[in-house]
Amino acid sequence: MLAALDRYLSARSHFELGIYSLVLLGAVGTVDFATGADLSFSIFYAIPVGLSAWYLGRRFGLLFSVLSALVLYWVDAAGGHQAFGTTSSFWNAGVFLGFFLIITALLDKLHRALEALASQAQRDGLTGLLNDRTFRERCAPAFALAARHRRTLALGYIDLDGFKGINDQSGHALGDQVLREVAAAITKLLRGTDFAGRLWGDEFGVLLVETTPDGPQTFFGRLHDALNALAARHSWPLGISIGVGVFHPPPVTPDDAIRFADQLMYQVKHSGKNRVLVQEVVVVAAPS
Repeated sequence: MLAALDRYLSARSHFELGIYSLVLLGAVGTVDFATGADLSFSIFYAIPVGLSAWYLGRRFGLLFSVLSALVLYWVDAAGGHQAFGTTSSFWNAGVFLGFFLIITALLDKLHRALEALASQAQRDGLTGLLNDRTFRERCAPAFALAARHRRTLALGYIDLDGFKGINDQSGHALGDQVLREVAAAITKLLRGTDFAGRLWGDEFGVLLVETTPDGPQTFFGRLHDALNALAARHSWPLGISIGVGVFHPPPVTPDDAIRFADQLMYQVKHSGKNRVLVQEVVVVAAPS
């Protein structure tokens, strides 16, 4: 239940979450005022504070900390718990403000730490690209959306020819440098909607979302030139073999698309290496 609630709240906009936090604050203040001095609801002001700090960030957590302390101060005084402007009323509100600020700081720090861990679990530790599992997971909704709206996707499979020789002859330190710089060169050419992943060893995948008919040939041609230029600049004995599947609309699963592009890449490697092979896949609907 808590996991479902977290997924629901994570999908809300900042405006919606701000409204939820204000409603919660108003509800707690109303109940606290209605129950009078017999029951204390002061601790429950931490709920809107925690909600805003976790989902909206530190600034909103600080804002709702102050708002909660002001509401608590007003309820104490208006409900007859304390008199307006007395030392005890200010002290009570100040103590809880400090408590709310501590909650905000702790939740913000915890949330940032968990996000960092989640990001690390999704990223390849060497290159910073998506790892194989996350790349495939990101492909799934992109393929589903493209199929629904009949849009074109292109998936490229990239292999570094001669990389094993660099590792064996010059050591893994240089091999790691090669992989990092290749990943950076790939990332530099991506649009905001596209993404790339390190699929295995010296093999990379790139998904182009909503591409034009000539987009894949243009993009992967530019990428091929950029990677060859990178290798030449460092005198690395590398070639770049790229297989690209273009789907109108995507008729296959992401795993099938990756296998298709992988097969195209091996065709390149078996026919001279160091070039780009683009092949379109068009599905014709069966007659009803």
